[in-house]
Amino acid sequence: MKRALLLAIVLAPGCHIDLDSGFTVNGVRLQEEHEENLEIVAWDSRGLIMELALGDARVESTSGPTRIVATVHERYHGDARLEYKDGELVVETNSGEPGALGDVSIYTSGPIPNLVIATGTGDILVDSVRIDGNLSLSSGLGDISVLHGGSLGDGNFSTGMGDIELVSFDCRHIAASSGMGDVSLNQITSSVAEVATGMGDVSLVASNFDRLTASTGMGDIDAAGTSYGSADLDTGMGSVHTGSRRVE
Repeated sequence: MKRALLLAIVLAPGCHIDLDSGFTVNGVRLQEEHEENLEIVAWDSRGLIMELALGDARVESTSGPTRIVATVHERYHGDARLEYKDGELVVETNSGEPGALGDVSIYTSGPIPNLVIATGTGDILVDSVRIDGNLSLSSGLGDISVLHGGSLGDGNFSTGMGDIELVSFDCRHIAASSGMGDVSLNQITSSVAEVATGMGDVSLVASNFDRLTASTGMGDIDAAGTSYGSADLDTGMGSVHTGSRRVE
């Protein structure tokens, strides 16, 4: 999604961005950056947690070794390095000055025990990667997409402004919310689904839920072709097309 003319950017605590001079973290301006490559021999039992101040995150399937390619922001060129420790992807520096994560691409054959990604501004994509545990993705400003995720634990997806697209996976509990944007669930099976947007459409296609809650402040809800045990579908301004209620 386009973000060039934004007046405000949502970032991690202690970090802000001057569009002319780059990152400032804890009062330190990070004017330099370079690309880091990191190979992961095995995932920690806690999985992967990463927080990006500003940048896109992509997690994609590969038949080769697991590797991470990331932009690191730093005060001095070459000062920062990428590390994976205790389940968290972090930026360390030789000087002790702050560093920050930018764009991150992860290539893995999986499975990842758990996956947590947060970015202040940026899009997040998880494509055809198995997550054995919970999956949590959040962006202050950006789109979120999860494609062909298999079976996972709980799924939590949120963006302040952006679209959410979830395709073809099973989970125990799913929560998907956007402050402003469309939310689409296609071929999703979950015991409990909570879907909401402040302004945008909600689309539920070929999915199956025991309990479904879907709401939009302004927009349409289309649940045609979706099966559920019970449902609460509500729009402040728009239309609602219901699906099929199962008879237990």
